[in-house]
Amino acid sequence: MDYEKLHSVALIPARLSSRAMWIAVLGLAVAKGLVWSAVLPPWYGPDEASHYAYVQELVENGWLPRATDANAALYYPPDIVCSESNLDLTLYGGFHAEPPFGIPMAPCSASSPADRLGSRPINAAAGYSPVYYAAAVPFYLLTRPLAVEARLDSVRLWSVVLGVLAAAFAYLAARWAFPESPYLAFAAAVLFTVQPMNSQQTAIVNNDALLIAVTAAFWWRFFRALRVGVSAREGVVLGGLIGLAYLAKPQGLFLAALLPVLYVVGLPRMPVRSEMSRLGGLAAAAAVPIIAAIGIGRIFSQVAGNTSALIPTAPGVHGISQYLSVYSVYHFERLYIIWITSFWGYFGWFQVDLPSLIYVAIALAVAAGLAGAVWMAARSAPLRPVLVAAMLGYLVPAALIQLLEAYTFQSSGQLILQGRSFLMVLFPLLVLLIRGWQRLLPARASGLLAPAIILAGVGLNVISVLAMVDGFYG
Repeated sequence: MDYEKLHSVALIPARLSSRAMWIAVLGLAVAKGLVWSAVLPPWYGPDEASHYAYVQELVENGWLPRATDANAALYYPPDIVCSESNLDLTLYGGFHAEPPFGIPMAPCSASSPADRLGSRPINAAAGYSPVYYAAAVPFYLLTRPLAVEARLDSVRLWSVVLGVLAAAFAYLAARWAFPESPYLAFAAAVLFTVQPMNSQQTAIVNNDALLIAVTAAFWWRFFRALRVGVSAREGVVLGGLIGLAYLAKPQGLFLAALLPVLYVVGLPRMPVRSEMSRLGGLAAAAAVPIIAAIGIGRIFSQVAGNTSALIPTAPGVHGISQYLSVYSVYHFERLYIIWITSFWGYFGWFQVDLPSLIYVAIALAVAAGLAGAVWMAARSAPLRPVLVAAMLGYLVPAALIQLLEAYTFQSSGQLILQGRSFLMVLFPLLVLLIRGWQRLLPARASGLLAPAIILAGVGLNVISVLAMVDGFYG
């Protein structure tokens, strides 16, 4: 079937059930977000104290963090330090006991203004712009008179809201990525929503939640542009989303590397003179909001007097050969940790993991899906443009993020990546996996793929919640 006909035919059944699917995805995102936010104990989200302190000090101290150092936690407000101590956390994220809920604890002050103030504008999150944190201020103000744990829970709701927005955008993106099957689109949105590490990051205080929501919106416009083309107006929208992703976290800027993919894959060629004019207009339309966002980020840093460095220099030999050896040692164990265990489910400060058999099953399913996607791209001309674009959408930002770690390692000797660092490319990965599984299944079983994906995704999320309940409270 012709590619355009495939799209137009698919819209007819999609209209019949889109409202119910839309409501189901949003409802699932709300319920999942609230459950995960409740199950994860206070401060057990990665770097959560730093991100929350950023919000609290915006309100109580009235400052932006200006610098960071290895002892940044020493300068956080006393009520945060007291609350962490009650849960037997160290200042640097270590845990020595399960949360002592139900055990008498030393009370933390909920009323003393001094206990809410940081002593110095030093924060481990100082290198990030205040966009995520400033938007969290209204949630903080809702419970400002209450104890610090209640304020933390309230600010976590901002991440839950972002998780719901991300799910909504993922559903819209999936409708364009799977135009012939509203059910596969629904399954892709559900799997995106319930992916365990995505669920954790959109239930705790951290700016990954904003990056996930913005990149989900980017993927919606990306896959839409593959179908309908890229106009100057669309270039502004895409550039604006890239700029906002950069303000969420710097690696969001890597999405800009995908704009040439849209141009090459999504637009037919024109005569040379017209082509140059169109290319210049599209490049300018996308570049203006990106440059503006970078300028806004610089202004924030200047206002704060920010001296924090993304890549601190440390003595010692830590070049590319040492970096590669870290990844190759123990049969490439670090690759497995980043791309399987800590990408799909390793919760808290890597304190709760899933049974090893589940990780093996995930690894096999991912390998099969990617192999099937390559096979489908080679054999199916109508789907080849979307599959190639999805492959590049997944590989290019991921490779740039990996190169950023290699560059950082050369300077500091530190490995900065965790699986959650790649959640910004979760959606194109899921497109590849679902298309690959579709190609590997016999035609008679194709109708079972969508419900199987939904059941597997929800089941994995439930298992993750149970693992956390056992690990944190068992």
